[in-house]
Amino acid sequence: MLYLKIFYQKSIRKYGLILVVLFTLILLLVNFSKCIDIQKNMEEDLDIYKTLTFVPKSNWNYLDSITKYENYIAEYDVDEESNTCYIKFKERENLKQYLDEYQKNFTKLSIYDFSLDSKYNAIKNVTKWLIILSISIILFIILFFSLNILYNLEKDISLFKLLGFKNKKIILITLGLLYIYYFLMFLISILLTRIIYFIFSLNSLKVILSVNNLYILDFNNYILLWLIISIFIILSFIRVTYKVVKISPINLIKDE
Repeated sequence: MLYLKIFYQKSIRKYGLILVVLFTLILLLVNFSKCIDIQKNMEEDLDIYKTLTFVPKSNWNYLDSITKYENYIAEYDVDEESNTCYIKFKERENLKQYLDEYQKNFTKLSIYDFSLDSKYNAIKNVTKWLIILSISIILFIILFFSLNILYNLEKDISLFKLLGFKNKKIILITLGLLYIYYFLMFLISILLTRIIYFIFSLNSLKVILSVNNLYILDFNNYILLWLIISIFIILSFIRVTYKVVKISPINLIKDE
């Protein structure tokens, strides 16, 4: 039967292994990328990045500005001797807004250099390009594998057409089985990723830039990743559908 023969192809194990490895790699990279974002946000939330120190101009009443931003200020202090004001904001964005509005009124300004963007973006970009490379390889494999399966099933498809099966039914069966196959490989990859984290104790392991490498992918992340992968699968099905339609029952007769 065509339904079962797909799963007895010699190449299915080889391509399945490659797909599982690539799916697992993507899951690990996406997870690590999310960990970088979380670590960056945690760093950005430190008090040193939300504290502003300045000396106001003599003709400017800085207390009015503090009153205006009182809902965004965690605490402030003034050194009367040096006329220096220290303000700790609740969020860094509040500090940026305050600077944009009042920086021209400072004679001196001190703010902790926020270099986290350059610090984390390099490794984040490397991770992003590795994800893109892995997805590109998966796209090629899905297209190549789907057509290779059809090549090996060409006689079976010709027989079904000779027996009166419509193209629509053959296409639905073929695409359905292929989609299930790819989905199973993705599920195995999710399980393998969890096992890798468990066996190698990657949870909380600080690999790069003191990033806590927690496994934080959830159900919504899996759905999103699978939807992206499904786009590539559906694109490959366009070619598969064309190939099924072009296969003629005469091919079986010629081979006899």
